[in-house]
Amino acid sequence: MATVARPTPKKRTPTKRKRSAKKLSKEEKALRRRDRKFRTDINTVFTNATFTQVATRGKQLTIAGRQGDIDSFFVYENVLVLVEDTTLQDPKNHMGKTSSFFSHISDHPAEALQELSLKFPKFGDMRAGSGFDDAEYRWAFVYCSFHPFDRKYVSRHPNLRFLRYPSLQYFLSLSKTIKGSVRFEILRFLGLKMSDIGSQQSGQDKREYTALVLSESPSGFPPGHKIVTFLVEPQTLLEQAYVLRRDGWEDSECLYQRLLVKAKIQKMREYLASEGRVFVNNIIATLPDDTRFLDGKGNQIARDELTPKKTINVELLRNFGSIGLVDGQHRVFAYHEGKDVLDQDIELFRKKQHLFVTGIVYPPGYDPLDKTQFEAKLFLEINDKQTRAKGDLKQAIQTIIEPFSDVAIAKRVVNSLGASGPLCGHLEEHFFDKGKIKTTSIVSYGMRHLVAIDGADSLYQIWADAKKDELKKRENKVLLDEYVDFCSSHLSGFISGFRRSLPQEMWDTNRRVSRALTTTTINGLVFCLRRVIREGKTGDAASYFRAFQKRTVDFSPEKFTYHSSHWRDLGRKLYEECFK
Repeated sequence: MATVARPTPKKRTPTKRKRSAKKLSKEEKALRRRDRKFRTDINTVFTNATFTQVATRGKQLTIAGRQGDIDSFFVYENVLVLVEDTTLQDPKNHMGKTSSFFSHISDHPAEALQELSLKFPKFGDMRAGSGFDDAEYRWAFVYCSFHPFDRKYVSRHPNLRFLRYPSLQYFLSLSKTIKGSVRFEILRFLGLKMSDIGSQQSGQDKREYTALVLSESPSGFPPGHKIVTFLVEPQTLLEQAYVLRRDGWEDSECLYQRLLVKAKIQKMREYLASEGRVFVNNIIATLPDDTRFLDGKGNQIARDELTPKKTINVELLRNFGSIGLVDGQHRVFAYHEGKDVLDQDIELFRKKQHLFVTGIVYPPGYDPLDKTQFEAKLFLEINDKQTRAKGDLKQAIQTIIEPFSDVAIAKRVVNSLGASGPLCGHLEEHFFDKGKIKTTSIVSYGMRHLVAIDGADSLYQIWADAKKDELKKRENKVLLDEYVDFCSSHLSGFISGFRRSLPQEMWDTNRRVSRALTTTTINGLVFCLRRVIREGKTGDAASYFRAFQKRTVDFSPEKFTYHSSHWRDLGRKLYEECFK
């Protein structure tokens, strides 16, 4: 019987075991969510502003022999916005590399356009159908850092537009409220002019409006201020208006107006769509210095020849950020470009309806700070009569109109403490800050007495500047800056001594962990320092640390017995235990 050969069994190849994905810790997951939201926020701002997003992240580019990449790319007509984002704690080196690569793109625009079109077909199609010549494209390079960085780097990289995280959150909030109309402010932030957008046109773009000249005296305005009232279509105001909003992107201390309230805007849009009528209250606005007044034949009228109650024409050039809204921003932005069903009607109203505007023109050569002080005071007068302005708003305005007042100095010192020192990152500075120390009552109840330019328990008493008596004249702003710096430095040293006396984990704004970083405690420390000054026991940070080591007050949540109104009692207790 023939034997049947058995087949040789196949050698089994050992299967490779898949490596299990690294399990992320709770903290790592939180960081990933944070980073993802950061990038999403950037995309949302530009897409809400009707820019088109072209996905570029992770793709390598070669432009004129140099390699690099672009995190985000947004297009609006002929405006090309390249964005680099980072969550690095110290972005100095990353910022330099980004600036260098973006400068290379700026120096080789034709090669950049070709590479972008080749690597990203979406942009290639947009470019092919746009009708723009290569020379008509306008480039904007944006650097967006999650973490704060030293402002000295801004001047080192003039080709970059720095979108700080607070400014990003400002634009995000605004874009969610007024949708497409945020575009005009973003274009201004990018450093672009209205004439940069779209195909190049010869000549100046301007508009004329029939206006009535109002008398200065009955209006209560200072001599030389010219007041006219006229009708303007909302579209023009949406394009050209600016508002000095707190938490805005502009780098200035002279910002005082509130953010737009989304619910209020929505109700006003519903009214517009259902009633079809304009808001009858006048918009109060400041007109640009290049405003021209014309007679019926088109001849220019000198400002000092304007006759009250006379009809004239007002000529306004079309520029971003040229008309300042002092009062009535909600009435203007209710007409914004929306994505809701209401915009079917409001789109027509933006161009056809007219809003009453009372326009103020300053005398030639009027100081910019004087302008802001005038506008802030006028804003407060109008709004404080309608509904009592909130404390933080009034403090911001007082910083502008009465810079030598105790409240204004206190506000500046608190702002300084929030920027550096032991309280850095722990004070509520922006509208989106959550779980941080609110500062309004610190300024009102504690700090204003500590920094006042008089008083037996003010830091002014221990300020050793030989010229300090000049400060009482309330004229020398350079000396005022020096006093604010002194107050901030001494108070920072005092609080640093207190912080060192606590366990490290107690320096936390989480009220479930500690009560050391609360409004009550900060006001208590301020009150304690006033007693120290009065008794002549001031020192440096090291001496304050030695004093606070005598402290028995327990700042753990379960043992801290001082409620919000008991900050004076806390201050007395700390003084008696540590300094008496």
